[in-house]
Amino acid sequence: MGKKDLALKSYLSDPMRYADVYNGSVFGGAQILDGAQLEEAGTAVLKSEGDVSLERTCDMAMRQKTEGGLFALWILENQEYVDYGMPVRVLLREALEYDRQIRELMRKNDTEFREKGHEKIGAGEYLYKVRKGDRIRPVATLVIYWGNRPWDGPRSLHELLDFGSAKPGAARELRGLTPEYPLHILDLNEENDYSSFRTSLRTVFELYARRADKERFLEYVESHDECRHLDQETYNVIGQMIHSEILQNTTDARKNVKEERDMCQAIDDLIEDGRAEERISIIGSIVKKLCCTVEEACEVAGISVQEYQQAVGRQA
Repeated sequence: MGKKDLALKSYLSDPMRYADVYNGSVFGGAQILDGAQLEEAGTAVLKSEGDVSLERTCDMAMRQKTEGGLFALWILENQEYVDYGMPVRVLLREALEYDRQIRELMRKNDTEFREKGHEKIGAGEYLYKVRKGDRIRPVATLVIYWGNRPWDGPRSLHELLDFGSAKPGAARELRGLTPEYPLHILDLNEENDYSSFRTSLRTVFELYARRADKERFLEYVESHDECRHLDQETYNVIGQMIHSEILQNTTDARKNVKEERDMCQAIDDLIEDGRAEERISIIGSIVKKLCCTVEEACEVAGISVQEYQQAVGRQA
């Protein structure tokens, strides 16, 4: 597992951010998940029958508990690379969770049937150990994709299935019989609207979307004052995701005032680093196109040789 994946998982383990990523990307900003009601859940589920055992894991899982008890299980999958079998992977993990819940009900009911008798229950309830009124909890999965190219894998089970083309009528009927099973994917490469996000995830995702365009990235940093007042963990995850040592190496100060000063300095250094890169690029282009010396190129660009050398030194 790479550093970026670990950094993002650690960052999203905060219940408020976990809720925010679902509320902001799946529910359009509606506060369906409450971070105060979330708690970590197991990421692995196992099914064993005879000599056959099957285990599946997910990256992250949290349970939402309300006053009435457990409400739902919310799963997050972090993807750096496209998994072209993702619909089946998600389907299987969710199905095994539902199976786990059913088996839990069966054990509970079997114990009650033995202790209290089974005169008032139906034959099917007694045989299969699931009562007519029994219910299990919903399971939802969100895939966060942060690879370097857009997600071009299937976004539903239907997109993965071959319904055939020789018999259009049969293909149409099969489509109607087979659940579509859509995936919920947050592709950080797309032009997403993050305005409904309520935590620092908004800044993280908006900066990540600009990672390949230095000018847009620096424009955002300079025009959004909140970039200077983020916490250490947020700076670190941004640094990991965009490969910025400047942001990763900021001091995790004990005093808030010093920490804020260090963070502001890190942002200033990042901006200056971008400007230095631009100056180096400009001088290099002038030298190449005009076949002149560095001194002459600096004179054309309107900066001193010393400034240019300092910029090169910072980039070295």
